[in-house]
Amino acid sequence: MALTRLPRDQAVKRAIEQGWMATDHRNWFHPDLPLLWSDLREDKLPRKLPAWTSEPGPVKRSAWARRLSLEW
Repeated sequence: MALTRLPRDQAVKRAIEQGWMATDHRNWFHPDLPLLWSDLREDKLPRKLPAWTSEPGPVKRSAWARRLSLEW
């Protein structure tokens, strides 16, 4: 089964709409900041989480939004 990766802006929008990730107090998302566990809304995440990438280094919030938005 092939996965469909959404463009960055669409993935961020979907992650916010689904409640998987939060915006800040000004309702901004900041996609280029590193991911913090507090950025995720664990109680709203899909049951089957996508596998982490093998890329080294910190994960940006936009990259995690794209992972969450993969369409199965």
